[in-house]
Amino acid sequence: MQTTQTFIEIESLMKKEKERRMFERYQAIFLHLKGKNAQEIAEIIGRTERTVYKYLRAYREAGVAGLQINYSTGTTGTTESDDRILSSPRNRV
Repeated sequence: MQTTQTFIEIESLMKKEKERRMFERYQAIFLHLKGKNAQEIAEIIGRTERTVYKYLRAYREAGVAGLQINYSTGTTGTTESDDRILSSPRNRV
């Protein structure tokens, strides 16, 4: 019963999703629930098996929330060691 409910939930998320990358993640889970293996899923969605396994592991560990894309905020600036190197007398012009 849980699988049927999950299947319906993923199918619904796929239909509503506008972003291609998230759709792809939902599609990978959807295909897995339909019985496809990682190689078949990779061929269908145009990704490597490794990527498919990442999606499956993320879903297994955290459910739908695990599939969310975590955007990087970029670098955090210089570190204390960078500051020491930059302020070193040798590095002054």
